[in-house]
Amino acid sequence: MFGALCFSAGAESPLHLHTKYSELIYVLEGEFTIYTDTGVATLSPGGSVFIPINTQHMVVGSGEGDNRAITVASPSGFAELIRSVGTPGSFDSIPPDQSNEMSLFLKLSEEIGDVLWGPPGTRPAMKIV
Repeated sequence: MFGALCFSAGAESPLHLHTKYSELIYVLEGEFTIYTDTGVATLSPGGSVFIPINTQHMVVGSGEGDNRAITVASPSGFAELIRSVGTPGSFDSIPPDQSNEMSLFLKLSEEIGDVLWGPPGTRPAMKIV
């Protein structure tokens, strides 16, 4: 399944991990910073990062304007999450035209094996090798 990430400057996902699928993020516009327990990657257009299954991570729209990326999740129930709680918006509008239904988002996230570790702003603890 693939979907679009559209983050305004400074917008952050919660710290989370996926127990049933891996994720790939490919940046189309702006800049994203992805924090994982193994490091930090700042990506500009054309850059990508692979996030293996069971990896704590969070995503920040770190560019000054609109930040857009494609995310690929495989294998995934992620498509059902997006269909159920994704918010429609015009291509050039950030934020979307309506807000997310957070209680449904949390319920479906749990059902597809996503685990939330903290609110936006929480960073993963670095693994010591």
